[in-house]
Amino acid sequence: MLVHRLVQAAYRHEPLSGQRAAMYGGRWNPKGLSLLYTTESPALSLLEVLVHINPQRIPAYYLVTLEVPDSIRTYQAQELPAVGGRRVVFNRCLHRPFS
Repeated sequence: MLVHRLVQAAYRHEPLSGQRAAMYGGRWNPKGLSLLYTTESPALSLLEVLVHINPQRIPAYYLVTLEVPDSIRTYQAQELPAVGGRRVVFNRCLHRPFS
């Protein structure tokens, strides 16, 4: 499966860190939980950025395309731990061991 994300130029050297999501929280994650937001198409990645951007100041972005192997384990929402007192709900959560 191919997934895509747009990364601001300032963060292009670590496009898979998920640290900004952990620092600020987001639509699908609370502060403290790293999450990598991806989309099914480059166009959808652009749309996700455009709805949150100031049109007077558009920073440079890089498109990152990832191939996710079918062997990656997926979790059901009820299998995910509660974080910060609330249950994090995803349609699918990809698990990759960190080294």
